[in-house]
Amino acid sequence: MSDIKSGSVVKFAVVGLILVLVSTGAAYLLLPKLIFRWLGGDEFRLLASKQLSTVLKTEGELEPLAWSSFTVQSGGFLSRPDAPGPWLWKIQNVKTSISVRLLLDRVLRFPEITIDSVALSQGSSRICCRWCLRRRRVGSTRSRPLNF
Repeated sequence: MSDIKSGSVVKFAVVGLILVLVSTGAAYLLLPKLIFRWLGGDEFRLLASKQLSTVLKTEGELEPLAWSSFTVQSGGFLSRPDAPGPWLWKIQNVKTSISVRLLLDRVLRFPEITIDSVALSQGSSRICCRWCLRRRRVGSTRSRPLNF
């Protein structure tokens, strides 16, 4: 009787180990494909557009994204003509890379972004920052660089 039980336990352990290995292999093969499908989709593009809009203090949208490994390129970013904010942005050829480790931790961070050209036009609000508001109140005429 103990021979049957020990044989059954060994078979059960081998079958369990095989199932774990097959599941791990399938996840290893399918997870990158699922991630890249999401990264190439409109949902990710809209999320990146929203984050970029927040940084630039405007509302706009990235053009469709083209992926190559973990590097992404877009034709550009364009503010909506009626977007609130001090500036309307027209950015040409945006390129960046992402960290997959951070993305799996649900952190969307672009360590470096390169662009070919930027065109700015005046937006709907004339006051772009606290410094400009103070300058208007005081009437100062000295110039200062804008840091974004």
